[in-house]
Amino acid sequence: MLLIADVYTDSDQQEIFQQKFFNNKRATKLVVNESVEVVKMRLDVLSLGMSDKARAVFVLVKTSAMVTFVELYAKNEKSREDPGRYRAYL
Repeated sequence: MLLIADVYTDSDQQEIFQQKFFNNKRATKLVVNESVEVVKMRLDVLSLGMSDKARAVFVLVKTSAMVTFVELYAKNEKSREDPGRYRAYL
């Protein structure tokens, strides 16, 4: 379990953080509702080679500032995330 302190306490800080984090193509929000955000991130992994990427999918629970990692997969082995893995958190 990874805790994120004060991510959702100051709306100005939250806006700046999210703009920087999601401003590139390395992360995207898959699901957003009032209590959670499901995020998919692109990770560059040296051992997979220059053209291969890995993906991490995690759930951020806004009310407790808790992050739960739900899936990690190599893009060359699996093309999409499994929504069934994070559906229980919605």
